[in-house]
Amino acid sequence: MSSPGRGTAHLMVAQMVLLVSGFAVSVLLARGLGPVDFGVYGVVMSVLGWLERTLNAGVPGAAASMLSREGAEHSSTERSARAVLLWWAMFLFAVFWLGAPGLAAYFSVPQHADVFRIAALNIPAMALFYTYEGILKG
Repeated sequence: MSSPGRGTAHLMVAQMVLLVSGFAVSVLLARGLGPVDFGVYGVVMSVLGWLERTLNAGVPGAAASMLSREGAEHSSTERSARAVLLWWAMFLFAVFWLGAPGLAAYFSVPQHADVFRIAALNIPAMALFYTYEGILKG
């Protein structure tokens, strides 16, 4: 079993890898897509980022806090956190998927509604990440 220090070190390494790989992907996309299409990518990623912050909704932090308490009902808390995030994620996914044409039109790129829909596929994945992040930190 690893010590808490090792877990923190692994988390820091993982975050550094994510940061560096994200930067590399952005540079490659900027070079490959060109200014106009990379601008569309930037708008889509910005909207997705805000939706992911909304998706978080404080549930992982609350789950971590509840799980760290002595005598906490761990299985019940974990199930509840997963259920809340799953339902919230499905709602946001549906709104984002159905609203993609409207968002694309709002940002003056109506021909890129499909890009918004592809980005919407990230919402359930992030819900899963947030769920387990809260549980593991608890």
